[in-house]
Amino acid sequence: MNALELIRGFRWPMLLALVIVSPWAMAANGHVVDVSLWIAGEPYEVDTPVSLTDGEGALEVPNSHRLTFELEPVEDASAPAGSVWLTVGVSRWNDSEQSWEHVTESLLGGPMGRSQKLSLSQPGADATPEDAEVYLITTVHPKGQ
Repeated sequence: MNALELIRGFRWPMLLALVIVSPWAMAANGHVVDVSLWIAGEPYEVDTPVSLTDGEGALEVPNSHRLTFELEPVEDASAPAGSVWLTVGVSRWNDSEQSWEHVTESLLGGPMGRSQKLSLSQPGADATPEDAEVYLITTVHPKGQ
């Protein structure tokens, strides 16, 4: 078997692998997260969407909270087309230790372009923007849309 026959033999499996892997791999840097955020009942203005580099990004509210984002495709044939998982990590600033304390991590999922909500509330409190410690609405988009 010469090199040309070897390449021809692997051509279709390689093309199939590229078709399956490439759209997500190429788009890993091509997403943004639009964010609406309330901290302790007060709206926090987020001027620009959070850009995801290698599928990850962060938003920091100085001396208050830090939100981390990690994007993955949903690999379930029964999920709507274009669905994504967005893992959101929430940390709180600890003034005495001058560091971030991890509070929780949550997995939000749904079709790209559709809003997902997360709230961090005390037991018995309403999960509303006015009553939650953290109230977050996220929408994932491909960059440029």
